[in-house]
Amino acid sequence: MKYIIMKSAFGDYWIGKTKLKLPNGTKAFRNFDDAQAAMGRCTQCENRDELEFMEEEEIEEIDNKDMLKWLVR
Repeated sequence: MKYIIMKSAFGDYWIGKTKLKLPNGTKAFRNFDDAQAAMGRCTQCENRDELEFMEEEEIEEIDNKDMLKWLVR
């Protein structure tokens, strides 16, 4: 399972997890802590505080290839 950072159509950033093969150039993280640390360094994330308190159990699995368009590269 890989953890990925995504950006919704509304501009919110979030963390997802997937087993899908990711497009070249996409940064995936080995674990939730690494993905959350990367989000902590995001200076343009308006929902950064919300993500800081997110628990790993809240992470949704991305299994629909259409959702890969929301990946942050």
